[in-house]
Amino acid sequence: MVLKTSKLSELKSVFNSAEDNLHYFRLLKNSVGLSFGSVELAEPVLQHSTQTVTWKTPWNGSSIPFPELSHSEQLEVGRKVQEAFQLFHNKIGAYKNITQEFKAKILEIPGQESILLVRSDAGEKIIITEWGFWADKLNRKEGVLQSIFPPPDFSILAKVYSPSGMPVQDEAVVLISDGVQRKDISDSNGLVRLGALSRGRSFTLQSPVSNFPPLSFVCDGRQEYRIEIPRLVNISVKVRTSGFDAVPDFAFAFISPSGEKSLHSTNIRGVSQFTTSESTGEIYLLDTSGTQLYKGQLAPGSMEVELVVDPPPPIVPEEIIPEPPLPEPEPLPLELQFLNWRGRPIQNKAIQVRSALNGVSHSLTTNDTGSVFIKDLPSNYQYDVSFHHGKLNWNFQFLHEAGVPKHTFKLRYLWPWLWWLLIALLLFLLWLCWSGYFCELLNPLTSAMPVADEAMHSPNPDAIPCNQVTESGGQEISIKNHTVGNKPG
Repeated sequence: MVLKTSKLSELKSVFNSAEDNLHYFRLLKNSVGLSFGSVELAEPVLQHSTQTVTWKTPWNGSSIPFPELSHSEQLEVGRKVQEAFQLFHNKIGAYKNITQEFKAKILEIPGQESILLVRSDAGEKIIITEWGFWADKLNRKEGVLQSIFPPPDFSILAKVYSPSGMPVQDEAVVLISDGVQRKDISDSNGLVRLGALSRGRSFTLQSPVSNFPPLSFVCDGRQEYRIEIPRLVNISVKVRTSGFDAVPDFAFAFISPSGEKSLHSTNIRGVSQFTTSESTGEIYLLDTSGTQLYKGQLAPGSMEVELVVDPPPPIVPEEIIPEPPLPEPEPLPLELQFLNWRGRPIQNKAIQVRSALNGVSHSLTTNDTGSVFIKDLPSNYQYDVSFHHGKLNWNFQFLHEAGVPKHTFKLRYLWPWLWWLLIALLLFLLWLCWSGYFCELLNPLTSAMPVADEAMHSPNPDAIPCNQVTESGGQEISIKNHTVGNKPG
């Protein structure tokens, strides 16, 4: 499988040339081999035509560069590379003709990206590519392989103390850290040796018999990790009556000097035994109602407490006469109100309410407020409302939802808008007439009318005004025409 292809223009051989790397590859392959535990050196294939080096491995699988691994995976890979690095030097040290310079340079790599973790069905393998090369740049790094080695391990030395500061012998301590579990028993100096861990690794120390609570630490190279074993005080509580009869199953609470509270109960003999950490201060015993039963100093080692408790006399329950249940309030009826287009109630109107879904049908008449009331109308149904008003049949629909007490229906006519349009038109015509514009429109019409008799408009030139004296030409015959106004006569 080809892992990656490197450009020689970006790499610089730690020896004289890339051909020297191929020579040393064959030397290693024929001497110590290329596999060192779980780490293997990739096989370089030099391509002169493209000036590249192809790195191959017989392993088939998916490869992950070292920088893309998780922190825990990097620590594990670094540990395995460190072991392989030591194994490589042990093997190659058997050959007298190999110089120390070769040992130091052969495992140089240009960067952490040259380390690949290959995962396959057969397992995991760490493959190192571009070995024997540096990055061809001014600020190149050397010793990159050693930089991924995990930090050095530090010994974990725990010491067990008593509250007074004295070492505790024969105390078992267990160390747990990321799947690692170690156990040891303290010696006469209270020391517990639990191996070594790398710096920064978290671990927990705990007691297999719960003599102390689990303690969490981080490996930081300290000289010892302190464990304090508290001394325990055995406490025995006896509960009896004033007649010296044991009180079994008596529940009570114990409060230690540090304020910790624990619950206990007596056995069939009226005794309860438990332990608490040794300390100075007062202890308290309380019953289930919180009443104080005992208060005293905590004695070292062990102590006994006797409680005298007389059960209260039995209480005869009084006869309780149950009160008759209150009648449930009747649900309010649904109100349907009908208003005309002016918002006034429609009174004394026959209303029909129906539903095709549940078969409900009601015939009602509106009151003075224009409302009708319907009791026990099933909710969550669509209802049709119809009535006749103003020479029109009106139909409405509504969805009756639970908790909605009222629905209002208002009539809306189309004809009021027509009246408003007619009124607006008349106002417009009045404005035109008042402004004179309408009369100017009529003048061309009168001037265009035909004249029936021209003489009706122009007087006879021979006519004499009627206010003058004329000579008669005969009986009842006038030789002159009289004119009154512009009409001959």
